[in-house]
Amino acid sequence: MRSALRSLLFLAAAFLGLLRSPIAETQRPLDDARIQHGLVLLRITPAYYNQAAPWIREAADSYSALGLVASGERILALADQLQDASLIELQQVGSYRRSLAHIELSDSEANLAILRAEDPQFFQGLRPLPLGDGMRPGLDLTAVKIDTMFRVYRENNRVKELNAQTQSGVTVLPMAAFRTTDPFFSGITICGPTVCGLIRSADRERRTEAIPGPVIQAFLERSRELRSYAGFASQGFVLSELTDPALRELLKAGASGGALVARVVPGSSAAGQMLPGDVVLSIDGKRIDELGYYEQAGLGRQLAPLALALDGRGALRKPGDSVALVILRNGERRTLRLQLRRYTGEGERIRSRSEDAPSYLIENGLVFVEFTVSAAHSIFGAEWPTRAAELGFLYRTRRFYESGAAADRIILVSAVLPDEASRSYDRLAGAILRSVNGQPAADLRQLKKKLDEMEAAGTDTAVAEFSGERIIYLDLKNRRTIGQRILARYSIPAADNLSESAQRR
Repeated sequence: MRSALRSLLFLAAAFLGLLRSPIAETQRPLDDARIQHGLVLLRITPAYYNQAAPWIREAADSYSALGLVASGERILALADQLQDASLIELQQVGSYRRSLAHIELSDSEANLAILRAEDPQFFQGLRPLPLGDGMRPGLDLTAVKIDTMFRVYRENNRVKELNAQTQSGVTVLPMAAFRTTDPFFSGITICGPTVCGLIRSADRERRTEAIPGPVIQAFLERSRELRSYAGFASQGFVLSELTDPALRELLKAGASGGALVARVVPGSSAAGQMLPGDVVLSIDGKRIDELGYYEQAGLGRQLAPLALALDGRGALRKPGDSVALVILRNGERRTLRLQLRRYTGEGERIRSRSEDAPSYLIENGLVFVEFTVSAAHSIFGAEWPTRAAELGFLYRTRRFYESGAAADRIILVSAVLPDEASRSYDRLAGAILRSVNGQPAADLRQLKKKLDEMEAAGTDTAVAEFSGERIIYLDLKNRRTIGQRILARYSIPAADNLSESAQRR
């Protein structure tokens, strides 16, 4: 009897020990207390450059977001939430004490960033949450967010689809999508005992997207060595469907299979290897259909560029890996060995925004800037692609450089500063500069150089032609006097920021 009792007590002790073991801990669903110790609140105060007056940076209202505690006393956050941040404050859930933070690394292609706390004591009591997968359609998940009262809000959901998404149109990465009943503009997704996604956006219809766990894991692992951060492999080619039988016959593409390369972006993995007009038949042995899709194991039908991001096992490839493509070029079947590399932004003629202070040039009261999405948004508002139809058309057709094209920019007038020299020019805001004395200007530097040379040669007037067949005459004879008057009248520090010293400031 005593022996049986001892055995029973032994088994009970072993069972209790198992419950406390690390293995059992990892199988428990993440409760509110564990989540609160693995997340931090971000208070972000942005400052935006005024596109009508690009020498001015204006503070805006602060906003909140969530950060994920990562190993090595780091905070993972969304890069696009930090891109205009002038002040970043960290706050533990349940505490009103704030600590300053700085951006250690930001990858706009992956939309992920690493923050470091200025106070080394900030991480006391915090623990990284375990990371899981979250890349399978049909996977059950729970969307989680924390409000300003530190309350954890959960909503059970399911991954509806896994899409191929891109921030710039160059680097394609997987993105999980689901639809919620409550808006989730910031938060995480959890799958049982692990975090399986970082929520990046939600639209008005509450369709929510999350960066899945494998992308987060790869970013955290690759960002450990900041100086050798490799980032993610770019693709850099745009496919269009190839369903027209006549076109297929012309390209000798056969009756089925294969999609047409419409564009190749300089500086991407495809640059120097693929050409517009190529027909992509397969990527790493995966057949590409006429609409530009392929079958990815476990994920179903996906856009072909994702086959360069994921290998056959569904793992994320790294820059430096190589992938075999079978293409048709001029009717000849070829095999290309694509060396994957990280995209660094040089292929975009029209960028989303300036990385730093936007370049500008003031001439005769006209403020010239280079066309970016933020400049168009500032001049015409959120509906700029339709309100400024020509700018919308240029963005759709000339956003990227074509292979071998010169690195030109599109120059806009962002504002007209009232002055004696700029009378009757008040409706030029948003106009595209076509030419000066019949010659186009590739960028602001070339425009300034052209005007400087004309002034030095004794030319009294420069003829500037703009979109809408508008022509104005820039006074070069009195250019210096006009410029000094305008700078003094509007307290502008300089007529441009194009010099190397001005950029360093």
